[in-house]
Amino acid sequence: MTLLTEKQIQVRLKFLGYKNLREFQKDAFPGKTKWHDNKNGPITDPALRHFYNVKKSTKNFEPEEFRCNCGHCSGYPTFMRAVELRHIQKIRDHYGKPMDITSALRCEHENAQVGGVKNSGHLHGYAVDFHIDGVTDTPAQRTQALRWIEKLPNHQFTYGAFIVDSEGKYWASGQMGNAMHTETHKPKKAESKSKYYNVEVIIGEARCNELGKLYGGKPGDQTGKEVGMGRWYDGGWLYHFRAKDPEVALKLAQAMIDTCNNSNIGYNASPPNRYAAWDNAEANGHDIKHISKKGDTTCSQAVSMCMRAAGIPKKYAPRHADIAAITKTLKAADLYFEMRTIKAYTRKSSKLKPGDILLSSHHIIIAVKSPNAK
Repeated sequence: MTLLTEKQIQVRLKFLGYKNLREFQKDAFPGKTKWHDNKNGPITDPALRHFYNVKKSTKNFEPEEFRCNCGHCSGYPTFMRAVELRHIQKIRDHYGKPMDITSALRCEHENAQVGGVKNSGHLHGYAVDFHIDGVTDTPAQRTQALRWIEKLPNHQFTYGAFIVDSEGKYWASGQMGNAMHTETHKPKKAESKSKYYNVEVIIGEARCNELGKLYGGKPGDQTGKEVGMGRWYDGGWLYHFRAKDPEVALKLAQAMIDTCNNSNIGYNASPPNRYAAWDNAEANGHDIKHISKKGDTTCSQAVSMCMRAAGIPKKYAPRHADIAAITKTLKAADLYFEMRTIKAYTRKSSKLKPGDILLSSHHIIIAVKSPNAK
C-alpha cells in the first residue's frame, strides 16, 4: 500500500488535533520511542489512517478499542475501514447500549493464534467481533440481532453461535460464545459464508452453556443446542483424524449423535462439572443414548466420551481430557487413527466421512453425516 502523502498526513493530523507526527506517535505508541522520529512509515501510516477513520466515522468508539490483541505487533498492523466503522456505529445507535469490541484488527500471528481463517476480514480492517449486554447474550437474541444487522447497507455477512439467518441457515460456530462477527466488505480471497458451513456435511459438537458461555449454567442441555449438530464450518482445523477401522468410525459418529440427542448432556467447562457426562457414560457401560442423569461436558470431553463408546481404550480417551490432552493422545493413537494435516481434509469438507474428528487449537468436533459415507 502506498504511504500517505505529506498533504494527506497534515489533513489527518489537523483533524485529530496534533501538531506533528511525533506528537501523534507518542499517543499511538506509548513507550515505543523507536517510532518517534517525526517520519511516516509502514508502522505509523496505518495507525494514522486508523485513528483518523475511527474519529471521523464513529462517535462512541476510541481507536484503541480496535487494536490487535497480540501484544507483539504495533497494535495497528492495518487500519479499520470507514465502511466497517460506520456499520458498527449504526448497530451501536440502534441498540443504544455500549458495545464491547472483542476482536477487530489482527496481525497474522494473532489471527493464527485464535484460529481465524486465512486472509480473514480481521486482517484487512473489514471485520469486528462484538458483544452487547442484553442483545447478544443468548442464541435467540443473536438471531434477532442478525435479522436486523443483515439489512444494513454494505453488509457482507454476520454470524454468531447457534443462530439462524434469514435464509434459514443454521450457524453452529460454538467458539464465538456470546459474541457476534459482522463484516461489511469482502477483500479478494477473504472469508465468505461458503467457507463456514456445508449443507451436506453435518457435525456434532459440545459448544457452550445456555448462557452462551463456557463456564457455569445448569446441568443438562437447557436449550437443546449446548451440545448439538449443525452444518460443517471452517473452524481453523489443524488436524484430521480418521479411524482405521470403518466400524469404529461409524460407532464414533453414532456416539456423537446420541450425545447431541440426549438432553441430559449439557455444557460446562468448570471442574468438576465438566467430567459429569463422561463419568455417567463410563458408569453406564458407554451407553450414551440411555444416560438418564443430568451432567455436563466440554468439546474435548464429549469426543473422549464418544471414543470410549466406540471401543477406544481409556489410555487414548482419558477422563481429564482438554484440548491439549486430547491432541496429545489422538496423535499417540496411531494404532486406531490416521492423522492428516493437509488442508484438503482440515479446511474443506469434500473429503469428510462420518466419524472423522477435526481438531483446532481450541475446539474439536466429529462429523456425523456426509455424502461420502460409502
